Amino acid sequence: MKKLLRIAAASSFGLCFAGGFWIFCLAAAHWDQPDAAPIAALGLIVMGMAVFAGSMIWWAAEKLCSRNNGKCERNPSSPI
Repeated sequence: MKKLLRIAAASSFGLCFAGGFWIFCLAAAHWDQPDAAPIAALGLIVMGMAVFAGSMIWWAAEKLCSRNNGKCERNPSSPI
């Protein structure tokens, strides 16, 4: 389960970052358009979300699956 969560974290980061970079480059290529700046900002936001989402999924994998040789087990006293 820990390996699956790590794969999910890496793919979440990769896909979100690639999508945000694509949106940003699309706006940069058409910078003379009046709506290019908000689209570029959206691309930067999606890239930032990639960093946040990927790291939070990775952290959850480490936190939830740190015991029992990688088998996830929820601790009832833990808030997450």
